[in-house]
Amino acid sequence: ARDAAAKTRLIHEAQAASLLDHPHICTVYDIEELPAGRLLLAMAYCEGETLKARLARGPLPTGEAVELACQMAEALGEAHARGIVHRDIKPANVMVSRSGRLKIVDFGLARLPEATALTATGTTLGTPTYMAPEQVRGEEADARADLWALGVVLYEMLAGRPPFGGESVQ
Repeated sequence: ARDAAAKTRLIHEAQAASLLDHPHICTVYDIEELPAGRLLLAMAYCEGETLKARLARGPLPTGEAVELACQMAEALGEAHARGIVHRDIKPANVMVSRSGRLKIVDFGLARLPEATALTATGTTLGTPTYMAPEQVRGEEADARADLWALGVVLYEMLAGRPPFGGESVQ
């Protein structure tokens, strides 16, 4: 990350994820700036594939989808209890092992308890397909936005496609 904004997001991601210790959240061990100005983010290896890659092969059986959704809900519950809102829950940010264990990754857009702002008010933050209506409108997203995204992901796991489509975000 050579530009300041990318470096800030990586540091922010490490800070958010390092506050969490949960079996369904990828563990961040350390962040360090190397002499050349590059950042090193040391995190646990998540064996498996993204949920996005898994969904590319088609919808999941109902039991598997529900189990994964429950694991996501547990992880989000832990984050929300600590005042952290992920704000970008989507299949690409979920790793699934061969044994069916899930890990949420990429806390780069997370809102920390001290509400560190990475964007200006009135701007959208997240991936449009999975964004709650208030995010689309550029309003502040709280834990409910993560639950909305979880519902969208669950729908996609069962139906094989997201529930909403269209020409624009709205």
